[in-house]
Amino acid sequence: IFLKKKKKKKNTLLTYRAGTRILTITFSVIISTLLALGGVRALSPLLEVQFDALALTQWFILQAADIVVTVAIISGGSNGVHRMISTIVDQFPTKAGSTDAQTSPTT
Repeated sequence: IFLKKKKKKKNTLLTYRAGTRILTITFSVIISTLLALGGVRALSPLLEVQFDALALTQWFILQAADIVVTVAIISGGSNGVHRMISTIVDQFPTKAGSTDAQTSPTT
């Protein structure tokens, strides 16, 4: 009987935590999206782009990417950005035996 009560309490706690996590993620994404749409951007200050020289499609893609990156940084921190980049990188094939990660010269 004690084990059943303990398991029920554990399940209740896990359900509460899952619901709370969903609420906090939703809230942070909404707030960070509003901030990004309001003008707080992550990429624009780093890029020296003359927006007048861009075609409409290029401008839209740059703005959309900037908003997505900004939302990921604000709502998820560096972990959110890492997940997004890892998902994108995982879609590309890798070279077998690649030495790109080698940092010291061989002797």
